[in-house]
Amino acid sequence: LIPDTLTIPTDYATIQEALNIADSLDIVLVQPGTYYENIIWPGTNGIKLLGAGDSSSTVIDGSSLSSVILINPQNTIIDSTTIIDNIILRNGGNAYYGGGLTLLEASPKVLNTQVISCSGQRAGGIYMSDCNAILKHINIENCQSDDDGGGVSIFDSNLDLRYFTISHNESPFDGGGIYVQDSWVTISNGILLDNSASQGGGLYLKGIWNNSNSADLSEISIVHNTASQGGGLMASSFNDLSIAKLN
Repeated sequence: LIPDTLTIPTDYATIQEALNIADSLDIVLVQPGTYYENIIWPGTNGIKLLGAGDSSSTVIDGSSLSSVILINPQNTIIDSTTIIDNIILRNGGNAYYGGGLTLLEASPKVLNTQVISCSGQRAGGIYMSDCNAILKHINIENCQSDDDGGGVSIFDSNLDLRYFTISHNESPFDGGGIYVQDSWVTISNGILLDNSASQGGGLYLKGIWNNSNSADLSEISIVHNTASQGGGLMASSFNDLSIAKLN
């Protein structure tokens, strides 16, 4: 099958409408502009959501109503053939999980994406649980969580996070920038800047139920993060921790 390209707003008025119609491997191409939507990803694997233009051109604004994008497949495997690329997710809020992007048992590839000024109960910017996700060239800023993970919260997941800036995010508890619990993560080539929390201002690694959790951290600048304990980095009951070239 030859993938179709569904263009917004030329072919469809909303991103949600195009995603609902798209088949596996189709491209949903969003032209520059601001789109006020709270997207629930359909149960179709392999859709590519791409922003046209430069990295500041295509914005999905959640109007503080819910997560900007929720991917929670019920009867479908969503894997790394599903791609979100070159999109700004802004003003997600009033969300139980993540204000910007919520991944529940979904494992897309997220590239060249910004999450800005979002808030949620379980994570300000991105929340993931039971995932095997790839995030590259990511910017998360000015997000707030009601619980752990001002920028990102990761539970029971495998995550490859590379080439990122996570800055000016807040949590009242653990992990102002990133909160990791019972997961296997590779985090490299990024900046944690001016994030704040009670514990682990930049990054908090916690093991609770899973004894085989691991973190491989390398080439990360951890700068001006604040917390009562562990301003930059804090780890608790995390079994396998590899650190190289942090500054």
